Amino acid sequence: MQLFDDIVTLLSDDKGSLASGLLKTKVLMHRIGHKDLDGWLNSELNGYPNTDAVPDYRIVSAQLTGTVENIARRMSNVTLPTFHLPEHVRERFCKAHLGHSVKELEVFAAAAEGTVASAVPPEFYGLLGQPYEGGHVTSARSLIGSTQIAGVLIEIRTRLLEFVLTLQDKIGDVPEVELKKAAANVNTNDIFKSAVFGSNTTIFVGNQNTATISNTINQGNIDQLAKALREAGVQQDDLASLSRAITDDGDVPTHTKSIGPKVAQWIGSMMQKAASGSWQIGIAAAGNLLSGAISNYYGLGSS
Repeated sequence: MQLFDDIVTLLSDDKGSLASGLLKTKVLMHRIGHKDLDGWLNSELNGYPNTDAVPDYRIVSAQLTGTVENIARRMSNVTLPTFHLPEHVRERFCKAHLGHSVKELEVFAAAAEGTVASAVPPEFYGLLGQPYEGGHVTSARSLIGSTQIAGVLIEIRTRLLEFVLTLQDKIGDVPEVELKKAAANVNTNDIFKSAVFGSNTTIFVGNQNTATISNTINQGNIDQLAKALREAGVQQDDLASLSRAITDDGDVPTHTKSIGPKVAQWIGSMMQKAASGSWQIGIAAAGNLLSGAISNYYGLGSS
């Protein structure tokens, strides 16, 4: 069916409009008589009203920076310590819940500065400045990298693509007039949950924009992670960079459902390689591979 083909073409091309892919998927679901995705599709298109309830793939790590002053000097753009902060405060300023529409996220991902900042209210300056004996914090902000936001967009794109491809396989190649009848017994809700929110025990690799099951990675097993990525064409120097990033980030608390900033930066650099063609794998398959592999390594696959 042409509508299926149009959606797959949009989503499998990293330059294709993600918003158009979401809109066409909404049209498709109405034509087959299944409207159970409307809530998710509308939230992705228009933004999530309650940012505390955004999907896990829209939560990214943030770096808390600020200006610290004492009687002798003024230090700008200092990375502020956070271990002394109450957990709810640390969660507020070190995790970004991206409830924005996909259009807004695309603007943020293209930020020339390479980062997107949100200001920390002044009433928290005293708490943030506690570790500085004789000094105080005079400004602070939370920073997230534009590559992290690009990674969120890739997550949305690849998860939606997986859903559409699976749905297309289930329904088969039928004329549009028979589409609703062919989809009558298809459980679109289960397919959607599996593709978009489900827990994958396997990762996906592939050439260009196709994907096949390749390997299983157990939580914390760096050897399995490296083997899977090496088989997908990741070079040894990139694997070494990933190993350093994992060490620098340290343990990732599983309740946060988010990776650390160094690993996120590494993923962003690999996506750029996929986009430029220097890594011989399509960008959609690359996003699926990296998000699945890293999530399984950290044990973040479960919702």
